[in-house]
Amino acid sequence: RVQPRIPDTQQRRTLEKRRSIREVVFGMQDGILTTLGIITGVGVAEGDRSAVFISGLLALLAGALSMGVGEYLGRKSEREVVQATIDLEKREMAEDPQGEFTEQVAYYKLKGFSAEEAEMIVRRLTQMPEIYLYEMVRDEFGIDPREAENAGLRAPLAMAGSYALGSLLPIIAFMLPI
Repeated sequence: RVQPRIPDTQQRRTLEKRRSIREVVFGMQDGILTTLGIITGVGVAEGDRSAVFISGLLALLAGALSMGVGEYLGRKSEREVVQATIDLEKREMAEDPQGEFTEQVAYYKLKGFSAEEAEMIVRRLTQMPEIYLYEMVRDEFGIDPREAENAGLRAPLAMAGSYALGSLLPIIAFMLPI
């Protein structure tokens, strides 16, 4: 007999990795525009190529660090909100199991199941607490509880790296011979 579990697929994991495109696009755009603004201002004010280069590198370092740490802290905060929501739902399920049962039946009826089918499905779910919780959180809040577990550094590193790469473009452009 197969142990019931929350489904996970290679396709879901691949999509999760591809979702880093947000951080790459945002980091590149911010790196280009912020650094361009700083080195343009320094270039106009100073007219010295070395001042432009140094200010550009400092903008790159400070910006990449800020973007990477900001992305990390933002995601950490989001995971904490998701975990608090999961904990709230766990408490509600423990304190008012019949109310939560009725609520979940209503969600399945909204999905097009008859009242009998919905009750049968939810009765079956109550026998698998982890999956029941997963379904409740997904249906009630529209979140995947696995989001509370994802503490990887891919997104913060993508944000910092893309910011740095974007910052290099205006720095290189200003350093080209005129």
